[in-house]
Amino acid sequence: MNTQIENLLSSRVFLAQGIVSYIKVNPELNEDEAFAYSSGLYDLEDTLIRSITVIKDTTIAYVFPIDPNSSAIGKDLSKVEGQKETVLKVKMNESLF
Repeated sequence: MNTQIENLLSSRVFLAQGIVSYIKVNPELNEDEAFAYSSGLYDLEDTLIRSITVIKDTTIAYVFPIDPNSSAIGKDLSKVEGQKETVLKVKMNESLF
């Protein structure tokens, strides 16, 4: 059981690291590219990952799948209580990993 949990978590961490790496080598990522890349990674059957979100500075730039998450696009997380501290900490450190 522990091995299964570790494998699930490891695979999600590797996925997140892959997304971060892709964005770092493609800093001018546009909406079409973000959606194309995300759709290749996102699995509707995955119950652990509900969405893939790209944040520029402190604002949500892209989110996949777009439905039901479209209202999040353009939201500045530094202005959201409960997320402000975390998003500013990540911005200062430039990485989650």
